[in-house]
Amino acid sequence: MNRISLRPGTGSRRFRYSYADQSTATTGGAGSHRSLEILRELAVLVVALPLTLVGLVLATVCFALGAVAVATLLSAPLVLVFASIVRASATARRTVLAAVVGVPVAPPNRPAASSRRNPYVLAVAKLRSGRMWRDLGSHPTSLLAAVLSIGVVIGTIALIVRAVVWPAYAMGNPSFYELAWGGPTLAGAMAVHCVPGVVLLVVGPWLLRRLTRLCLLAAGVEWDTGHPASVGRKLRSAIGASSTGI
Repeated sequence: MNRISLRPGTGSRRFRYSYADQSTATTGGAGSHRSLEILRELAVLVVALPLTLVGLVLATVCFALGAVAVATLLSAPLVLVFASIVRASATARRTVLAAVVGVPVAPPNRPAASSRRNPYVLAVAKLRSGRMWRDLGSHPTSLLAAVLSIGVVIGTIALIVRAVVWPAYAMGNPSFYELAWGGPTLAGAMAVHCVPGVVLLVVGPWLLRRLTRLCLLAAGVEWDTGHPASVGRKLRSAIGASSTGI
């Protein structure tokens, strides 16, 4: 059985992803492994949407309340609470999505002990932190990526189902395909109604992998893995390589 092994690296590349036991892989094992990877990729799309919706609501409320707290000079602790909720929701989403595909998540950066004693210094540091604003921006981008990906997957499944069901119904009802697009011949009607579904059935795994990567990138998973320059290659290894490499 193939496993993803994590080996310590150097510099910013702290982990290196590689498939173990490739020499023992069989055709049946590769097929079952790819089926498992497809389920994991679908799980990413399904899990990403509700997590993103919850995070976006929390981020919107906290951003509004935080702006009021800053404008009225209420207190630094309120700003800290709101900023912490924004970052915690984004981190939780990244952690769950990374766990689904098996990507390690780096521990969060802790502020220095001296800054933790002064809430005002810590509040200013959080507001000036690019990471906090990236976390805030990741909520709407993740929502767009999740909605787009789920819409594409649903449309792809619908076209594939039509490509399978339509010929069986049309062959027994000549009047049906004669009036359909591509008619009056059965071959022309099938070319219009079935070929797109067949093409999507072939490229479906590739398309699903790209949509999964889009959701992971929009959620900012690469920020926690420490591989911003090579996240595409690393996530491809984590999600599943091509059938020739498994």
